[in-house]
Amino acid sequence: MATRKDPVLPYESENQKWCQQLAGRVIRARKLRGWSQAELGQHIGISQSLVATMENHPDVATIKRLITALRALDLDLQVAPRKKTKRAAKKKADCPGPKT
Repeated sequence: MATRKDPVLPYESENQKWCQQLAGRVIRARKLRGWSQAELGQHIGISQSLVATMENHPDVATIKRLITALRALDLDLQVAPRKKTKRAAKKKADCPGPKT
């Protein structure tokens, strides 16, 4: 029996990069505070092994858990408009607005 391969979503690799960046911020902030993974886990209500999984495999961590860790470390997540890409500029050029 053949195994089904999940389709690659258009922004999947970008999402993985975001998770890795968030996890990197969590690790740096945790170490700056002098907290162990177990101590961070105590602050956010999870085990040390789940903190390790979140830090080492951020693509499987939930956004809720990452945000909870950021908040426990006195960090905020900010959302900003994305930088324009060549693809976005081309798409806009391909779809001109209404004529006046």
